[in-house]
Amino acid sequence: MGIVYDGAFRGVHRDALARLGLLAVNKQHGSLTPVFHEKIKTCRSGHELWCNDGRIAESVRLDDGTRVFEPVPVVKLEHRAGSTKSRWYHRLRIPCRHGAHDYRVPVGIATTAEDRTLRCVDSGRPLKSDSERGFHRAEHLQQIPQDTLAHQLVYPYRADSDLRRRESVHSQFDLSLWNRRMIAYGVERQKLFVLGFALSENATSHQLHLSKPHRPRSTDPATTPATVPTQGAAVFRAPGPQPARATSDAKRTSRNASAAPPPPRGRPHTRDITETRSSQGPRWTRPRRTAIEATSASLIR
Repeated sequence: MGIVYDGAFRGVHRDALARLGLLAVNKQHGSLTPVFHEKIKTCRSGHELWCNDGRIAESVRLDDGTRVFEPVPVVKLEHRAGSTKSRWYHRLRIPCRHGAHDYRVPVGIATTAEDRTLRCVDSGRPLKSDSERGFHRAEHLQQIPQDTLAHQLVYPYRADSDLRRRESVHSQFDLSLWNRRMIAYGVERQKLFVLGFALSENATSHQLHLSKPHRPRSTDPATTPATVPTQGAAVFRAPGPQPARATSDAKRTSRNASAAPPPPRGRPHTRDITETRSSQGPRWTRPRRTAIEATSASLIR
């Protein structure tokens, strides 16, 4: 269980949820910069690990001296539930020319001095907590990093009400209050105002739904929607022989046919609009790439 939210969630919020054993899936805040994490010596060359884009990345020097951060693949997200809090780990697979290394890094929770002491993998000596070294782990290391396939699959499950209706409904609620401020003190009184606003919104939506015209449901050809028009809709006749026009309409048509056509104004049009539109097709039916397809080239397992 967990919560899916936007970039307003920061490390303090994710830390509180992770300690309760919940997942926090949201976008990483754009103001964060890469932060050094540690340097491990699992082989002769060693690996310098940094925190970048909510995950562990290895610092690699190119031939021209520039530094790039290569994301380390996350094999598994491990959850260990304790008596008072939960712990979360990323099991990494660090690529190396001497062979890939498996390494485990705590994520999602910023450790304090009261938490269990972590020890160095190489020497076994106790390490300082995140608060003692001034490192906010929950801010820089997400449980499910943003640039991963798992995040792209889970994040679209964010509620539609949170995506489309939240900001507009909150704005309407603020406008309904005097000076856009709550006019009651205490949780119970404020809850009463919120429930009253929700009831009024539901009643308005229900009345608008009832006022919409509904087409009749009948199998009788005389009362089908193709022959019986609704309010504000055009009449569609079934295909077949059409009734003869009136005599006055026939005479008017014959006079118009015998008269010479008016001279064209401006540049003559040589393209048929109907043919052009049918060849292009309506704009809303063109295939659109989803967010997963658009970013699948840059995803990392």
